[in-house]
Amino acid sequence: MPSAVAKYSDKTLDLRQLQPTHLVTFDVVLRAVTFESPESVILNSLDPFLLQCRDLLVNPDPFSAASDKSEPTSKGTKDIVIRNILYSGITDTQIEDANKLATMFSLDPMETLRIVVQTCERIPSKHDPQVKKLKSKLPDDRQRCLREERLYIYAKMIFQERRTVIQLVMEMLNNKNNLDTTSTVRNLGRVLYSSVDYMTKIMDKLNDTFQLLMVGDFEPMDTLQEFATSEYDFEGLYYKEKLLYTVDLLRTLVELLFRNPELNNEVVVKWLNLMALTSFMSEVNSHLDLHETFTIMRSLSTLITILVLDVENDDPCYGSDSTTFSQINKIIIDTSNTNAISLYCWSLILLRKYYNVKVPNESSFILTETELAMHINDLNARCISLNIFKSFNDLVGILKNEFIYTAIISSVLYAALPVIPISNETVSLIVHVLKYCHNVVVERFFNNPDFEKFLVVARTKFPMALSPWLKLASINGQFALHEFDELKSLMTNMKLSDISAIYNIDNENSELVTVNKVVDIYPPFETNKKLSLMINANTKAKLLPSSTDEDEELVTFLHKYDGWTFVGRILENLSKCFDATDLEKSEATRDIINLFQSVLVNSTISEGRSVIERASAYTDNSDIIDIIFRIFEQSLHARSIQILVGIFSLLSALLPIMSDRVFPYLYKSSLFSHNDKEGMASNIFAAIELVNGDYPFSEELISFTKNLIIHTFKIGDSLSKMKSTVIKVFIEHLLALFEGFVHCRFLYVNQMMRMGSKILDIFAILVTSVHGIDKRVNSYVSDIFSDSVQRIVESFLVFSNDYSRTAVPLLKVIESLPTEYIEYKLNDISDLHDEWIAISLRFSSLIIDIRSLNDLPPSVFEKQLFTKSSLLVSAYAQYENIRYPILQLISSMVSSKWPEENTPSLLSYLGADHARILHYSIAADLMDSFVGSQLKLGIFDFICAVLKGKQEGLTVLFMSNKDIFESLESSKNDASTSTSACASHSLLELMKKNITEMEFNSNVVNFHFADALSLALNTWTSISEIDNDTNTVEALINRLQLVSNIDLHSSKDYVENCYRLKLGSKLANILALVLFSTQNEACRSLLSKVLTSPEFIKLLHTRFEIVDIGSRVQPEVEAEFQTAFPGFSLDQFVNVFQLRNRFSMDSVYDLRLMDRMFEDKEGWKHIREKVVAASVDWQLIDAQVASTKSFGALLTAFCRVKTDNLDTQFLNTATYLLKLNVIEESLSAPVYEERNELAFFICYSIFNGKTGDNCVNEAFKILEVCSDLLSSTNMNFLDGITSSNGTYRPILRILYFSLNVIKNHPSALVEKFSVLKNVFELAITKAARAILVELQNEAYLFKSKKDHKFKNMDKKLDDLQLILSILKIFMGINLPESSHMDIANAIESNDTVASLLSLYSFSNLIEVNEEHIFAQVSLMFIQEFMTIDIIARKFVASGLYYVLAESPISSFIKEGGLSVSHLPEYHKLWLNGLLPIFLTTLNQLGPESIPEVCLGIRIFYKQVVTCIEAWFRDSSSFTLSTAFVAETTLILLLNKTLLTFTTTEGLILPSTVVELGDVIPVLNTYEKQNDFADAINNLLKHPKFLRLRVVPSTIEEKKLIANKDGAFAAFAERLLADVRELKDYLG
Repeated sequence: MPSAVAKYSDKTLDLRQLQPTHLVTFDVVLRAVTFESPESVILNSLDPFLLQCRDLLVNPDPFSAASDKSEPTSKGTKDIVIRNILYSGITDTQIEDANKLATMFSLDPMETLRIVVQTCERIPSKHDPQVKKLKSKLPDDRQRCLREERLYIYAKMIFQERRTVIQLVMEMLNNKNNLDTTSTVRNLGRVLYSSVDYMTKIMDKLNDTFQLLMVGDFEPMDTLQEFATSEYDFEGLYYKEKLLYTVDLLRTLVELLFRNPELNNEVVVKWLNLMALTSFMSEVNSHLDLHETFTIMRSLSTLITILVLDVENDDPCYGSDSTTFSQINKIIIDTSNTNAISLYCWSLILLRKYYNVKVPNESSFILTETELAMHINDLNARCISLNIFKSFNDLVGILKNEFIYTAIISSVLYAALPVIPISNETVSLIVHVLKYCHNVVVERFFNNPDFEKFLVVARTKFPMALSPWLKLASINGQFALHEFDELKSLMTNMKLSDISAIYNIDNENSELVTVNKVVDIYPPFETNKKLSLMINANTKAKLLPSSTDEDEELVTFLHKYDGWTFVGRILENLSKCFDATDLEKSEATRDIINLFQSVLVNSTISEGRSVIERASAYTDNSDIIDIIFRIFEQSLHARSIQILVGIFSLLSALLPIMSDRVFPYLYKSSLFSHNDKEGMASNIFAAIELVNGDYPFSEELISFTKNLIIHTFKIGDSLSKMKSTVIKVFIEHLLALFEGFVHCRFLYVNQMMRMGSKILDIFAILVTSVHGIDKRVNSYVSDIFSDSVQRIVESFLVFSNDYSRTAVPLLKVIESLPTEYIEYKLNDISDLHDEWIAISLRFSSLIIDIRSLNDLPPSVFEKQLFTKSSLLVSAYAQYENIRYPILQLISSMVSSKWPEENTPSLLSYLGADHARILHYSIAADLMDSFVGSQLKLGIFDFICAVLKGKQEGLTVLFMSNKDIFESLESSKNDASTSTSACASHSLLELMKKNITEMEFNSNVVNFHFADALSLALNTWTSISEIDNDTNTVEALINRLQLVSNIDLHSSKDYVENCYRLKLGSKLANILALVLFSTQNEACRSLLSKVLTSPEFIKLLHTRFEIVDIGSRVQPEVEAEFQTAFPGFSLDQFVNVFQLRNRFSMDSVYDLRLMDRMFEDKEGWKHIREKVVAASVDWQLIDAQVASTKSFGALLTAFCRVKTDNLDTQFLNTATYLLKLNVIEESLSAPVYEERNELAFFICYSIFNGKTGDNCVNEAFKILEVCSDLLSSTNMNFLDGITSSNGTYRPILRILYFSLNVIKNHPSALVEKFSVLKNVFELAITKAARAILVELQNEAYLFKSKKDHKFKNMDKKLDDLQLILSILKIFMGINLPESSHMDIANAIESNDTVASLLSLYSFSNLIEVNEEHIFAQVSLMFIQEFMTIDIIARKFVASGLYYVLAESPISSFIKEGGLSVSHLPEYHKLWLNGLLPIFLTTLNQLGPESIPEVCLGIRIFYKQVVTCIEAWFRDSSSFTLSTAFVAETTLILLLNKTLLTFTTTEGLILPSTVVELGDVIPVLNTYEKQNDFADAINNLLKHPKFLRLRVVPSTIEEKKLIANKDGAFAAFAERLLADVRELKDYLG
């Protein structure tokens, strides 16, 4: 399924459109249109909404009251419809508030009510708990304050949305030709762009605003008088919003007029009249306290003036209309106009007219040539007096962040190129403007013939006029590189007397001269005449008169020389005569520094080195690098900030070329303190920048620090210790700068935001690079940066003090959000304020996550954040564009690790009102389908963080709608629990509703949604929230079935597939949870129907198939990586710091860090692709594993529900799962185990169910695949069972149940005997032997080393018992005699007999739970094997009875006296082991086994006597137990069996006769047997007595006897019946 966040096109798959609801605001629409990757579904669905808003969009004063629509909304209105959207549930209070605001600010009542209603969806009215208590009729100040606060918030939201509409218009204008957006957006943009009416309406609105701002003093609005004493500044809000709105209108007008062919005379005159009204905005200035806002407004107005004058156009729209031209001329030349740029533009237009008037057909123009000349001269004079160059530079400084603005400014210079003179001022201005222009604009200049002439003149005057050519060349580094490779002329001034003696007229060109002898030309500033440029004889030159001295002439030598060598010498000369107060020298120094910087930045490393070498060719005892360092030191001490700024940029450019020179210099530089001397960086900051309120040096130092750090990541030289020291010093300085932000005075607030953003960016890079990987593994990164990072972390995460100075600026940002956000906007035309706020929030989140990652104690900063959480929530509710970083921060706060008893409650810190605001706002975003993917991810992450973060109170509020504070208040008042005001906003309920909206979201969003829903259902107390809702369950099922396969072609496909699989995994988990817990039959029936469908079975099979490429790719990539980068391995870059549940190309390895280290290394690009491939492969495997487990859980839950009647078709699924484990290679262990476990559970459920006996064929198939699996290398069965580690146990259990089904079908078994034989050999003989050998080794180790600890004894015992269970069924199968030999051979080939005898012989050494349980197990195995005579004979022949007699564990039995109350463990061994073996031997081998059996009886005769004589005990010591009766029964049975082989002479033996009395003397006569019978009869005469003497043999019997209920009576009766039956075994 393609991602919904893919690039939009009109050919996108046609999906059902989302429907706008009452929650859609223009903020959300603007976000959707401006997002870098527009979401096609949202954009598509917004098209109808945008068309409905057309009238609003073309109104430059949206929401303003119209005469025909200004009636207030009537009380009692419950619903309104605006633009086909229904707004319901309206209250009278909302109507009253909306009408009040509409009256106060002349707004449309309906639009105002709409915004009030929408605001209430996020910011509910505050409750006053005292209202119900107070019955006073006096004015209630509390209620008045609450109402004023409410109205103030509504007013903010109305004004904010009004500006948003204008910003939306701007975006449409920007996207009018953008094919990546919808046709509706493009068409609306084109309509607006071509609408002259819209332009004029904006100007009319601006006219009204300017007139308001030009009033002598701001008069309080009549409608605001009632709030004059309010703590909420309604008037201030109104005027600040008016200014912001005016700025947005001006920006919109710039977009409209830029290259607009619809520009006409009416628009031009209208705008210039507006400028005349305000004296080109100078009249507005005196009435504003906000200087920066005025500067922005004036700058934008200047741009609009440039656009309407259309200075670039030779024939503007007004050019041929003398009346309009005259009007314009009158306005601009008016003496009140002090806007130098407008004067200059008009002078260019008049100059163009001046030349046109000289043309005959233009002579009829209204202004004569003389008048034009007069006006031109006057305008030029005024431009000079107003400092036109400063005006241009200031304009660029304010508007440099937008290419469109700098392009407009450059158009004036472009138009002036034919007439502009070459001077330092003009060249500096051109360079300054082009520095901030798009490359297209720069290229346009270089392609202009007039600019080419400009360059030629500047080049010709070099080096006499040094700066112009240096400045112009530095515009483009590549241009400068090739120009200075070889300079072909050199201009200087010479005395006429000197010139006349050295030249002759050139024979070829009479305008040139030829030098007749060598001439020495000294480079500029060569004060000691030490070095000269030698001009050889016969060099041609051109003579020009000097404009400054009649005794001199200018000489241009046509001489070729190396420009870089020449410039290098000039720079050295400047360093020798450095004088910061000499403007010429300072400017030349800056220009050369900038030239080098421009070239090095735009050239290759080899080209850069060549430039440096050539520039160093004629320097004295040093190279150009040392000279640059020298000038830097000189500038530091002279505090020459402009030169220092340039050198910082140059040092950044030098880093890739000669970092080995830069770091040693910085190490000893006076930039920072050394030997108790104050560093010059701090000195300049405190003495100059802090005083001036302008920080260019510090800002450039910050930028250099980032470049320094980025370069330091690159592997290369071995200066790690020095680099670490240098970087730490820079970081210390940046920390000091950051701490001082709150105390500094800034002339330009945006400079503070820019510096702060850069500093935090640097801190984030360092912190994530060091803590994002395992520091113990990657020593390269930690060695260099760990000290700096530790300093950063320690500065922000103070644990003991009251506060962290370094964190104060971050806290100040948070404090300013609800109240001062508008102040940021007033001081910044760009979006820098949003970036500053966002990066502050993100860094706060990062530093908290780092603290938890490193298990550090909670910091003061975090505690302060909790105290300011209400401010974050207020900002979240009000400002759409910073909601995501706010959620990130709050999520980090509640997810961080705290001591159990000190975990802060976010709910407590928020309080009742802000908790409800957070609840409502999250609910609103969940209900609004047009919320972007990023914010949705943030919401779902936040919900998960709350549920997992011990935030019980917030969890209750979110999941149940139960307002904790209301409940507490109600309980205090002994009132019934009140109904929560947010009863309709249960987040769990909303998430359930959102299931049907999943088709509109990408798999990324849907996965996080399903994750949050799953966690909510698992965390919350009642699953009944969903399991009784069949519609929700059906929606989940439908969504699960839609998670389809995609083709894997690229890394992005792999990532998308990870999310697809994880989504299916989460959905399956939810359904498994529902199925496991629901008691709703309809829900169960629905799930059963789906889960047994062929489609689901097919889907189920695909979820257990694993595409495993990673295990093959990984070793190849690792080897290639280590070869390319010796000393490094991929595990050094494993990402340990990732957002939860995120898949990406750099989720496994930190690619950003790797790029920084290796991007300039050969082969990295190729290896990087492989690293990415390995990363996404591993992630895909992880996703497949999760999918396998989840679908396994779903099927397991289904099996539990359908235990008795599970559909037998699932046996095919079990077979399929087992086959996958046979055929797939390089398996993931969890998947392998999951398949086996699930297959077992299916087999268990069906084979134990009602239909199990009918599944013989299926059981055979499963038996066969189990046989293959046990033999496969994937399972490695014998190694696994030897180490008690593996996934074999489910297979053994499957064998047990399969054999149990087919044991009664011997004919079928004969056909499949080869499979059966293989199973027997593997699962029984080889498996048992493997365990027995391991046990023998453990016993040997214990004997040799008494402190040896046995390993995995519990597991080995479990395995043996499981094998024994299979053996019992196997031996119970009625196999033909012919198969017995095969079984015997398998036993013999695996030495099973000897292994079992050996186990019994040393079983005394091994205890499990203080029992020698392996002795019992060995005897049970022997007993089962001996049911086949061939095997029984083998045991006897192998010394079975000798082992039974001589094993140390038999010694207690030989002594006799055993019972259930005395040595019960050994009694159990005798009862369940030895006696059955005696009987089995006789039954299987007959008379031939009598000697061995008799030997055994004699050896253990004492215990036989103990048992028989116990029946003759007196009543005080007599006890009765099931074990006692069973033991007696076996002895009597043994005696009876022996009697069957008795003749009159004695026992039948092969070669001798043994007297029976010699075997069991205690029963050797009829008299003794009669006595025994009499004893039993006597006891049976006293059943009550016997019941009283019953003792337990097992734990179960102990519980039964203790209860003395009916169950015991039945038990005692059965026991007495067993006693009566003993007589049957006598005689």
